[in-house]
Amino acid sequence: MATTLKIPKAAVSMQQGTLTEWLVADGQPVTEGQPIYVLELEKSTMDVEAPATGTLRHIGVAGATYKVGDVIGEIGAATGAVTAPAPGPILAGSIYHTGYVVTDIHAAVRHWVRLAGAGPFVLFENFEFVNPVYRGTPGAPVVTLAFAFSGDTCIELIQQHGQGPSIYAESRGALHHVGIGVHNLDEALRAYADAGVDCAFRAAFPFGGGCAYLDTRDAIGVFTELVERGPVVNDMLGKMRAAHRDWNRHDLTFAFG
Repeated sequence: MATTLKIPKAAVSMQQGTLTEWLVADGQPVTEGQPIYVLELEKSTMDVEAPATGTLRHIGVAGATYKVGDVIGEIGAATGAVTAPAPGPILAGSIYHTGYVVTDIHAAVRHWVRLAGAGPFVLFENFEFVNPVYRGTPGAPVVTLAFAFSGDTCIELIQQHGQGPSIYAESRGALHHVGIGVHNLDEALRAYADAGVDCAFRAAFPFGGGCAYLDTRDAIGVFTELVERGPVVNDMLGKMRAAHRDWNRHDLTFAFG
């Protein structure tokens, strides 16, 4: 039986929303909890997740505005032969950001804005993780982080302050990690551990949620960061995406309103 996809009422005063983009192509399989489309509200955007597992069918058109309750798609039962899943975890999220370790974050921001089409950036100066554990030892250096969108990809820049050992000091090059959004960090880490993938660093965020870095360098050359995609993180990403969409292609940075 198909599950109908309707425009959700994401706020008390919400009357309509714009289907900005489909994150999964028409006719492709989706997993319950996987982000499948971006909904633009009056002052922000949000990734809407699949309420069921099955095959996605588009009805709504990207870029169109719909009223709350309008049907924009459906998820039908998966068809075809059932095959055994591949070994290892199957996560609800997908790669949504790439992280780069830099020595001068302000110079890196200028480069990405002027030469690479990413921006505007939001900076987290002197960011401190909560309860960090690096390879079994508590502690992590203070860092400055910068985030911006380039098209549909979020760019993260990291500058470590100080020379102490850390997950960022282990970088083999500027590209340090790819980032995957997950809904439950503990469950995701258990799944990866069962598949034999080690966690090199884990910490919480001051605003809630947290992250973990998996040592996947032997497999793909870089670390994999798992980020718990809770309401606060999703709201931040929505504001970054909206800032990029409305960007004047000149401003280097912006601040959350």
